Order: sequence, then C-alpha cells, then structure tokens
Amino acid sequence: KKALQKKQKNQKKKQKIKKKNEYLSSEEIVKLIDAAVGDSCELPIVMAVWLGLRRSEIIGLCWDCVDLEKSTVEIRRTMVPDKDNKWVLKEGAKNEGSQRTVKCPEYIMSKLRDMYKGQTGLVFKTSPETVRKHVHAICKRAGIKDTTVHGLRHANAAVMIALGVVEKYAMPRNGWTSDYTFQQINGYCCPEGADETDVLSNSYLEEML
Repeated sequence: KKALQKKQKNQKKKQKIKKKNEYLSSEEIVKLIDAAVGDSCELPIVMAVWLGLRRSEIIGLCWDCVDLEKSTVEIRRTMVPDKDNKWVLKEGAKNEGSQRTVKCPEYIMSKLRDMYKGQTGLVFKTSPETVRKHVHAICKRAGIKDTTVHGLRHANAAVMIALGVVEKYAMPRNGWTSDYTFQQINGYCCPEGADETDVLSNSYLEEML
C-alpha cells in the first residue's frame, strides 16, 4: 500500500499543467501597427512584428547594415547586457544561424530612408527597456491583449504559419537554428485559425454522417 501511495505521489509531481498562452490574433497585429504610428518606438516595434527580429537585433542595428537601395537589413550585431547589467553593442548575432540578411517591405524602408541623414552608428538611439515599455503602452492604447517584444516575434511566426511558409524558409528568415524552436516555441497558431479548423473539421464529418 505504501509503495502504491509513493508511486501515485511521484506521478502527481511529474504531472505538469500546460500553461495557457495568450497571443495576438491577426486582427490585433493590425491594430498594434496602426496604434504604433507616430510613436517614438514605432519602427522598432513594427520591425519586431513584421520581420520577426529580436529586440537585441533591432537595437543593435547599425546603418552600415542597412541597404537602402536593396531594401535589406543585415543582422550581425546585438545590444545585450554585460556582466554589470549595462547595455553594450556586441559584434555577432545570437548564434551563427541568427546572422542573416532580411528583405524589408517598403512600409519599413520608407521610414528608414526618412531617418537617414548620412549618419553612422546605431540606427535607434533608444534603450531596449524603453522599447519594452512602449510595447505595453501601445497594446493598451490599441485595446488589445498585452504582449512583449518577444511576443511580437511569436506573432510573426504565426503569420508565416498561417500563410503556409515552410520551415526551410521560415527558420533562416527569423534566425532559428532548430525546427523545434520554430514549431514548439515560436510557432503558435493564431486563435482564429484554430476556430476555422474546428469549423472545417466539424463540417466535413457532419457531411459524412
């Protein structure tokens, strides 16, 4: 009896309750971008949700990595905290697979062209913490569920999944080296996509009966 109770106790310890994550729907993504217009952190936020860039990659972006003619940005530096928890510019991306060149839409490139006045160095003169705070403020202003800068990267993954983009192309675009990362961590489905799947599946089986 004691052995059975011990076994049941161990099983309860091993059992984990799956955390329910709340993600932005596609409609909320649009509301977020609209609400960000005119904000001092508009472009960093839009680049996170549209290009799937990490906060460290956005704040670490320098003008020598921006090609205004080819409409691309190259990710090869990051802004990260040092041992004293101070933000420093680091050469190199998070890992080898994260060093990449991303094609930008005209929406983003036009704003970068307006910003460029022949200067060098960092594109954005703001801190990562400031961007984080502005994301929360914009979510509140837009009337959508709260998220983080990394949550916007998740939203970008959801858009690619909804569009049927295969891992072969999605992974290098966002700098993932593992398909597990894309599928299990960043690759969630938009809530409305799940609802549509329910409708399609149920309708199909109802017609078969």
